[in-house]
Amino acid sequence: MQLILSFDNEEDFELAKVALEKRIPGKPVYYDTKFRQCGPRYGELVTLERAYDCPCCKRTFGRETNMTFCPGCGQALDWGDVQ
Repeated sequence: MQLILSFDNEEDFELAKVALEKRIPGKPVYYDTKFRQCGPRYGELVTLERAYDCPCCKRTFGRETNMTFCPGCGQALDWGDVQ
Protein backbone atom coordinates (compact mmCIF):
# COMPACT_ATOMS: atom_id res chain seq x y z
CA MET A 1 0.00 0.00 0.00
CA GLN A 2 1.42 3.35 -1.00
CA LEU A 3 0.31 6.67 0.48
CA ILE A 4 0.52 9.68 -1.81
CA LEU A 5 0.10 13.11 -0.27
CA SER A 6 -0.55 16.29 -2.21
CA PHE A 7 -0.12 19.76 -0.73
CA ASP A 8 -1.33 23.03 -2.22
CA ASN A 9 1.52 25.06 -0.76
CA GLU A 10 4.77 24.86 1.20
CA GLU A 11 3.08 26.00 4.44
CA ASP A 12 0.71 23.02 4.43
CA PHE A 13 3.64 20.67 3.82
CA GLU A 14 5.64 22.12 6.74
CA LEU A 15 2.63 21.88 9.06
CA ALA A 16 2.15 18.21 8.18
CA LYS A 17 5.88 17.55 8.62
CA VAL A 18 5.92 19.07 12.13
CA ALA A 19 2.83 17.06 13.11
CA LEU A 20 4.42 13.81 11.92
CA GLU A 21 7.73 14.56 13.68
CA LYS A 22 5.87 15.02 16.98
CA ARG A 23 4.63 11.43 16.70
CA ILE A 24 8.24 10.21 17.08
CA PRO A 25 8.73 9.84 20.86
CA GLY A 26 11.31 12.15 22.40
CA LYS A 27 12.95 11.69 25.79
CA PRO A 28 11.93 14.24 28.44
CA VAL A 29 14.91 16.28 29.67
CA TYR A 30 15.59 15.80 33.40
CA TYR A 31 16.82 18.53 35.69
CA ASP A 32 17.45 18.47 39.43
CA THR A 33 15.13 20.66 41.51
CA LYS A 34 16.61 19.70 44.88
CA PHE A 35 17.58 23.28 45.69
CA ARG A 36 14.58 25.01 44.14
CA GLN A 37 11.29 25.82 45.79
CA CYS A 38 9.50 25.48 42.51
CA GLY A 39 10.39 24.30 39.05
CA PRO A 40 10.73 27.04 36.43
CA ARG A 41 7.67 27.56 34.26
CA TYR A 42 5.74 25.02 36.33
CA GLY A 43 3.88 27.43 38.58
CA GLU A 44 4.16 29.11 41.94
CA LEU A 45 4.21 27.22 45.23
CA VAL A 46 4.85 23.88 43.56
CA THR A 47 7.67 21.64 44.74
CA LEU A 48 8.94 18.87 42.48
CA GLU A 49 11.70 16.48 43.49
CA ARG A 50 12.25 15.58 39.85
CA ALA A 51 11.18 17.76 37.00
CA TYR A 52 11.34 17.22 33.24
CA ASP A 53 11.03 19.41 30.20
CA CYS A 54 9.35 18.45 26.95
CA PRO A 55 12.08 18.02 24.31
CA CYS A 56 10.02 20.06 21.86
CA CYS A 57 8.32 22.98 23.66
CA LYS A 58 10.24 22.86 26.99
CA ARG A 59 7.07 22.67 29.09
CA THR A 60 7.89 21.46 32.62
CA PHE A 61 6.13 18.57 34.35
CA GLY A 62 6.77 15.96 37.04
CA ARG A 63 7.55 12.29 36.49
CA GLU A 64 4.59 11.16 38.55
CA THR A 65 2.28 12.25 35.76
CA ASN A 66 3.74 9.54 33.48
CA MET A 67 2.07 11.06 30.43
CA THR A 68 2.63 9.71 26.94
CA PHE A 69 2.18 13.07 25.17
CA CYS A 70 3.13 16.61 26.19
CA PRO A 71 -0.01 18.56 27.12
CA GLY A 72 1.55 21.72 25.72
CA CYS A 73 2.47 20.72 22.17
CA GLY A 74 1.44 17.07 21.70
CA GLN A 75 5.00 15.72 21.39
CA ALA A 76 5.09 11.94 22.02
CA LEU A 77 7.20 11.17 25.12
CA ASP A 78 9.50 8.19 25.62
CA TRP A 79 10.11 7.47 29.33
CA GLY A 80 12.16 4.32 28.58
CA ASP A 81 15.60 5.22 29.97
CA VAL A 82 14.63 8.35 31.89
CA GLN A 83 15.74 8.56 35.54
